Amino acid sequence: MAAEKKHKRRKALSLYEPGVTSYRSLARKLNVSESTIRRWVDPVSREKHLASSRRAKQARTGICADCGGPTRYNGHSRKEPLSFRCAACHLARHNSPEALAERTVWSREKIIEAIQRWGAEHDDSPRTTDFNGAPDYPSLTTVIKYFGTWNNAIEAAGFEPRLPTDRLLAAGERKKGEDH
Repeated sequence: MAAEKKHKRRKALSLYEPGVTSYRSLARKLNVSESTIRRWVDPVSREKHLASSRRAKQARTGICADCGGPTRYNGHSRKEPLSFRCAACHLARHNSPEALAERTVWSREKIIEAIQRWGAEHDDSPRTTDFNGAPDYPSLTTVIKYFGTWNNAIEAAGFEPRLPTDRLLAAGERKKGEDH
């Protein structure tokens, strides 16, 4: 993705002629927004954008709740727009004996138990998305690590794997029920 963006930026710079080429025509040609073209070809717009970005990141920095040191903007976290801990304290907490003790270490048997528990609670086998973000259940990646596929784990837990057509039929039946 970054390589494609660099290529488009170079192309925009080579095609742009002030007073001749419009931002709009370049944007359409390269399939990007006009503001992106403006940032790429106009140094003043680029500097304004960078300054704005720096101010936004600075506004999202803070003071570490543990050590009082500065924190950096964590642009990847939607749940916590501010970083409440510096990187060192975050790692120390994440790898602390208490945190490690709270984490479930998954095994084939524990995964099978979790799938069966879900089945008992919901009268159905779980879908791959049912365990997303659920702390008491393994992630899809963990299930695949131990079983190779989701359906292998479902079978090992004693359930019939869902077929794509089962899911589509169920969705169609729900829609019919909603219409009437």
